[in-house]
Amino acid sequence: MALPQPDPPGPMAEVRSIRVVVFSDVVDSTGRMFRDEAAAVRMIQSDLSGFEQQIRRHGGTLIKFTGDGILATFDTTSTALSFIEAAVLDLQDRASPGLQHRFGMHLGEIYLKDDDILGQGVHLTARLQTISPANGVAFTESTYANLDPRFRSRAVPLGALELKGIAGRIRCYAIEERGLLPIGRRHSAVRGFVLRGDALLRRLATSQRRQLFAALAALLLGLIADLDPANPLSAYLLDRRLVLQKTWRQLTVQPGPTPPVVPVILLPSDGAPVSRSTLADLLESLPPSRFPAVAFDYVLDQVGPDPAAMTRLVQVIGEQRRPLLVLGWFSAESAGVDAGERSRPLAALRQAGAQERNLILGTAAGPGPVQPRPLQLLVPLGAQHFAAALAGVIRPQLPPPLRAASTGLPSEAVIDWSLAWERGIHVLDPDGQSPAGPLASAPLVVVGSLSSSRQPDADLFGTPAAFRSRVPLWGGSVDEMPGVIAQTVVGQSLALGHWLTPLSASGCAALAAGLGVLAAAAIPASAGRWRLLAVGVPVAGLVSLQLAVGARLLVPIALPTLALAGTSLLRRES
Repeated sequence: MALPQPDPPGPMAEVRSIRVVVFSDVVDSTGRMFRDEAAAVRMIQSDLSGFEQQIRRHGGTLIKFTGDGILATFDTTSTALSFIEAAVLDLQDRASPGLQHRFGMHLGEIYLKDDDILGQGVHLTARLQTISPANGVAFTESTYANLDPRFRSRAVPLGALELKGIAGRIRCYAIEERGLLPIGRRHSAVRGFVLRGDALLRRLATSQRRQLFAALAALLLGLIADLDPANPLSAYLLDRRLVLQKTWRQLTVQPGPTPPVVPVILLPSDGAPVSRSTLADLLESLPPSRFPAVAFDYVLDQVGPDPAAMTRLVQVIGEQRRPLLVLGWFSAESAGVDAGERSRPLAALRQAGAQERNLILGTAAGPGPVQPRPLQLLVPLGAQHFAAALAGVIRPQLPPPLRAASTGLPSEAVIDWSLAWERGIHVLDPDGQSPAGPLASAPLVVVGSLSSSRQPDADLFGTPAAFRSRVPLWGGSVDEMPGVIAQTVVGQSLALGHWLTPLSASGCAALAAGLGVLAAAAIPASAGRWRLLAVGVPVAGLVSLQLAVGARLLVPIALPTLALAGTSLLRRES
């Protein structure tokens, strides 16, 4: 800091005046200069420019800049302290947090010469700022005696101190930073936050390139998730998210709608095509009067190794004249080798009364025998699909408030595996028996295969994590779910009109990144941002889970959290 030089000897034109002198200086300016000279100079210039404006607003006179400080005079101690109050408030709001100033103030006689001031009072003020607390002001006992009571009550005694170059000890006082907030703002200001619009805009204008890169990275990941929701990372996060959602349902006792029970018969598969004779026997054990609807999750596009068995199956279907008998096929959009028109049920079966429905589930397909977990639809499901046929039978069994008006599932719909779907599935053995005894009647019976992943034509899906249990209801592997179980759950979901609508991952990431930039501008201290994240992220996560449970809106959690944390924490304060 440059101190005023001693008065030169010899005669001069003296103008004496009683004024309040104010000196300021930057805390640790030397260290900041050596750490980053360009940044330090830029911040000092910005702060001093703000001081100059506040001096004019408070009726003071700027004598000169003293390198990294100011020398100014005021008419009264009240106007001088009002200037320091405003300056400190600006420092709290400024675009360069961490740069602190000390102020010295003294009421006394000075000499005016040209555009400068001289005298013992000036030197004393310069020494007083060296003992001032950061962003505070120090003054002598004589100045303290002339303070307005509202300022005097905030002053703390420093004791009798020795000041360099000043003879004897001088009793001094100080007002610390927290005491310099204007009285009217003490209850409305939040410490550590930038609340004033102009200061917040200045800090937003100085947002850093690393924050932009973090925001762009989050936006790019969001676009990938939107364009390819079946990518491995998105699928994994969605699967774990549904587990959290199931836990939230249990903790908050929000089980959601309960689907009606649908009997499912699983026929063991040895890798060969299903026996037509077995299907005929099964139909004969399920009289249409008590089982009006039966759905076979099988493709019967060939006669099979036993033509007589196929003839018998056609005969049974024709004789029973069941109100609804559904057979499956795969449209050309399926990944199967034999998909397309060739997979339609034999004409004889259709002529006998069987109806065909597309077995495509609408979720991601894979090359192996076990298909990816059926989490999110990539194509819509309509009346022509197998699951919709199941829903058409299930829907009338529901109470009117639970009946869905929609007859299809939209693309991008997410199956809500956090519901207790197992309560709506009653697995029977191949003879239609259950542990409780034979099934007396049911509006709908669904039949499918219980195969193994070792079989090349296995009808299996990966089991969603939220649907797993130690002993799967189908009695097989916990990691492999029969396709007929997945079809039944999707059919129930469609009947209930219950699925999750995901919000745009890129949109949520962009919003979170913007909030992160705003938080970094509003909270200069990185510790404050960490505290905000520590509280805000869990709260936002719980709100997202509740939106999914209560409003069936799937708000992404992981990517927006990364975007918020990255853009808020990557800002570095000089």
